[in-house]
Amino acid sequence: MAMRTLGGTKPALATVLSAGIVAALLSGCAIGPGAEPPRSDGQTVAPPAETSAPRPTPVGTPAQPEQPAAPAIDLENPGTWLIGFEGIGPIDRGAQIVDVRPAMGAFSERAMPEWCPVAQFDRAGGPTVVATLDEDFATVTGMFVGGGADPAATTESSPRTAEGIGIGSTLGEMLAAYPTITKSGEYGGGTPTLYYALQNPAGVWLVFSVYEEVVGAIFVRDTPRPPSEYCA
Repeated sequence: MAMRTLGGTKPALATVLSAGIVAALLSGCAIGPGAEPPRSDGQTVAPPAETSAPRPTPVGTPAQPEQPAAPAIDLENPGTWLIGFEGIGPIDRGAQIVDVRPAMGAFSERAMPEWCPVAQFDRAGGPTVVATLDEDFATVTGMFVGGGADPAATTESSPRTAEGIGIGSTLGEMLAAYPTITKSGEYGGGTPTLYYALQNPAGVWLVFSVYEEVVGAIFVRDTPRPPSEYCA
């Protein structure tokens, strides 16, 4: 008996394979990079989302608080000058007297004996300012401010300490401003001139000369008591 060829077998097989591929695609079972295998329950597992670590907040250098500006002084008005351990107004300890003189234009410099180591500056209706000098008559070693011929005018135009003490301040005001100040000496008989002094860590003294309970002179120097004479 002759065998017949099953001519319809191949088209039927192709149809079955095509239907299987379509079903696989529809069910999410695509094959390729990044594809996730199907779960046993038939659902697809999505890949985990990428997370990034939080970026640190940059920390800058904190701004430095502005320092208060030093109060300006008016060379024409000694009432704006400050008295401190460093000096009086434009006159500093250790300065060269040739550099100080131009700043004292509002004063007149008194002619002194050539052997007297001081530079004295006077002003009508104002205080007298004296700079003491070293043995070479060049470097300022100390200074003081004192009353002039008109005490009332001197009080108004006097340089003052940071605590507000100047020529004409009372003994009570000075003691209140400096509770730890000590008496360092006195000069003269009868009603003597009293000296009160403060020292800073560098060994510089601020000395107040008091007569009849009124401040008459203020010194910046290296000892707690000023000499009785500078040009004796």
